[in-house]
Amino acid sequence: MRVPFYRRPLVIVIVALLSLLLLWTGLRVYKAQAAYRDASAQVDALQLVADGDLSTVTADDLAEIEWRLDALRLELRQLEDATALPFGSESLVAELPWLGARYEAARDVLQLGLILADSGASSAQIGRETLYAVDQYGFSSDDPATRLTWLDVISRNETEVQRIRAQIELAESIRAEIDPQLLPSRAQSQIETFDRAIDRIDNELLMGLDLDVLQAGLGAERPARYLLLFQNPAELRPSGGFPGTIALVTIERGQLTSYEFMDVRDLTYDYIDQRATSRPQPWPIQAYFPQDGFLLHDATWFADFPRSGAEVMSMYAETDWPPIDGVVAVEPDAIGRMLDITGPVEVTIDGDLRQITGETFFDEIEGQRRRRRAGEDVETTHKEAVGVIGEAILERLKTADRQTLTTIFKELTAAADRRELQVYASNPEIQAIMEERNWAGSLTPEPDLPTVAVTFANVAINKSSLEMQSHVALHIDEAVNGQRRVTLELELEHTGVDDPLYVEFQRWWIDIMLPAGSSLLTSHHYATPNPDMPNGGSYVVELFPGQSGSVYLSFLMPDTDELRIRRQPGLTPPELAVTQASCEETLQETLDTDITLDLGSGCP
Repeated sequence: MRVPFYRRPLVIVIVALLSLLLLWTGLRVYKAQAAYRDASAQVDALQLVADGDLSTVTADDLAEIEWRLDALRLELRQLEDATALPFGSESLVAELPWLGARYEAARDVLQLGLILADSGASSAQIGRETLYAVDQYGFSSDDPATRLTWLDVISRNETEVQRIRAQIELAESIRAEIDPQLLPSRAQSQIETFDRAIDRIDNELLMGLDLDVLQAGLGAERPARYLLLFQNPAELRPSGGFPGTIALVTIERGQLTSYEFMDVRDLTYDYIDQRATSRPQPWPIQAYFPQDGFLLHDATWFADFPRSGAEVMSMYAETDWPPIDGVVAVEPDAIGRMLDITGPVEVTIDGDLRQITGETFFDEIEGQRRRRRAGEDVETTHKEAVGVIGEAILERLKTADRQTLTTIFKELTAAADRRELQVYASNPEIQAIMEERNWAGSLTPEPDLPTVAVTFANVAINKSSLEMQSHVALHIDEAVNGQRRVTLELELEHTGVDDPLYVEFQRWWIDIMLPAGSSLLTSHHYATPNPDMPNGGSYVVELFPGQSGSVYLSFLMPDTDELRIRRQPGLTPPELAVTQASCEETLQETLDTDITLDLGSGCP
């Protein structure tokens, strides 16, 4: 059919426009495919790094990552431009069934990638500079004022760190709106990559940590000094053990600059000489080993470590020792695990070269006391041995590689989770973070979570605590009228058989804290007249080697979906058995960490 002459210009225009549209579409598709291919290659390369051991990443690795992320950002921009619809038609496409939701999801993935590429490049740049400072100067220095430390790098980039935080929060909010089922399979895998990457970020720490607080805690403006208490669980106290050896540790601009180990008696004697008045002693101390007032080496008596830490700092402030910014209680298990990571250290004690491992650390220290009691010529006391070994460990850490230090940091955070490290800081903002992360050793680490805490202490003042084995049993009835009846049974056994110092008569002080709102119903054991008695009572069980004892009580607690059983630091982990009235099976666990019971979803 012939086209009328007068219509030919219109046909030519239409054909030209269609040709241009097809050409434009083809170019956009080609551009999109090329950008997508290049972006996918960068993502694959970056994923190999992200899935690896990040502790082995070097400054050069981070420089390459930074370059790849910059390239990825440009390629994603090209892909975003290539997939954008012209003339404001995106809103129209969004209304289309099936296609609209998929187009929007794909565009959200692009936006997510752009945000992460930008924040990732910035993070890599800061990380590269930080690692360079670490590789050059490590984490210790006799004179950090002459060096650019890792903390200096972070402090200088504070504004950028805040921006990265905001970007991660935005990326998480965008991710929450994306339904992976609306995406092609390749894009779905990229969403999985994002999810894995976010899982590897300690968001609670990254988002919650105030850099000003970090700088204050690690001596950015002035040296920060901390008193370390090495608690001996062989003489158990409610906070974990008697702190026979102490150390003053100074940190300046994120660098360990000095440390000194001492016998706690040196500090106590100075406190006695300088104190204004004699403080009243807690009832158990006054009753069973009264002294010249409440002394500094007993200040960690309280199971709630924030209370103990505040008491230590208050007494310490009356001495003429240099001021401190906080108190850290350390259990032997935490040091033993550090030695498992660093490997054995060799020390010379009384002229003998000894190899100290994670398994032999505590026995080696107590061995000094046993040798002295056996009549051997022992010059180094067990407390001095702690200092000798502690110095060797710190010197080893000064030269440890970054991978080892990273592993130790992870282990120390796990130790704090188990309450093998307990931290009290005078800076209320630092202390708030310790409380939030449950690193402060609080008696109720989460105030809104009902908690049963059974706390033991040795008030016979010998070293038999580790010979004491305990068993804890809970029987929980079904809820009636919004309350549950619970029976708590404690079985105690004195298993000592050799050296009298370590197996002698044991007087076991027991405090029992019940969930808030509970009422004690019955107890077969007479409670002591302790004025600080918790709501479950205070009890004393006296045992000779080979004997057993018990405490039984019942109480009513408010009905709740969860119940936490608190683990006491320093105590030989008890065996826990929990039964519920409607359940046939018994939950049996070793109480080596806090355990949270789920009472609202059936049987354990």
